[in-house]
Amino acid sequence: MEKIQEIHKEILDGNMEILKDFPLPYCLSENKEDFVVLRKGRIVKEENRIKYFFPNSESNETNCIYCLIWGRRNEESYGIGGTPIPDDFPIKEMKFENDKLSLLSENNEKIVASLKQFNKALQNIWSNFTMEDLSIAFRKATETVLDEVKKEAMPKTVTIKNFGKFTYKEKDKAYKLVKENIEYYFSAENKEELKKVKDIFSNIEIIDFIEKAKDYTTKKLLKLKNDLWLEEDEKEVAKKEFKARMKFTSLYVFSESANFYFDDGDLFWGHTIEVTVNQNLEFTDANIVG
Repeated sequence: MEKIQEIHKEILDGNMEILKDFPLPYCLSENKEDFVVLRKGRIVKEENRIKYFFPNSESNETNCIYCLIWGRRNEESYGIGGTPIPDDFPIKEMKFENDKLSLLSENNEKIVASLKQFNKALQNIWSNFTMEDLSIAFRKATETVLDEVKKEAMPKTVTIKNFGKFTYKEKDKAYKLVKENIEYYFSAENKEELKKVKDIFSNIEIIDFIEKAKDYTTKKLLKLKNDLWLEEDEKEVAKKEFKARMKFTSLYVFSESANFYFDDGDLFWGHTIEVTVNQNLEFTDANIVG
């Protein structure tokens, strides 16, 4: 992933020569802000279901799935994302048509949609899905309607009870607060979204919730760690050790959900652990990212 990000930065700086010997199929948008690469990502399967999908981990093994990895420059920030590709859509050609990604299969089936449409259509295809589920969702990208967000003039700073004063950071496109070396973020583009964000924050007792997040993650990912992520000669990790090695680093709150981020303590070789809750603070998922 780091290599792809470095290459995209070179492209944005005008160095197109770097693409001549690039080993993976790729395409670059007309405005040179979107760079899409086709490669294989790691998966963990259970019977006919894909339990976990890791777009950030490149794989040449049999337990893999083709995925689109994309990089995007948004003013001064830089983003990376990934979406899986169903087996029944082997990609022969990909290119950008204006702001939309055009994909042509080996069977000459064509799908044209924006990256945002692909992401929204596949937002529930991340864990515990079948290839049939993925195939159906993937083809819905062309008809996916993106929600229009009503933007309002927002204050530069927002104070949230029990947390402190957040300041809007243009680079992050979010409000940010750093407290005791923990980074807190939230996104809100209007007063209605801000109210929802404040409601989520108001229900978070941070110390207690971090422990609950660790417990949830241990139940979700401990078996994965011991089955697939042990170093050579490394002993199986116990529940207590798994929890102890997780270190809370940041929280990102949205109007409908929130993500808690943990340093993995090298449980997953330096990846970040992301724990997601809904607006009612019910745990919905725990994944390895970054």
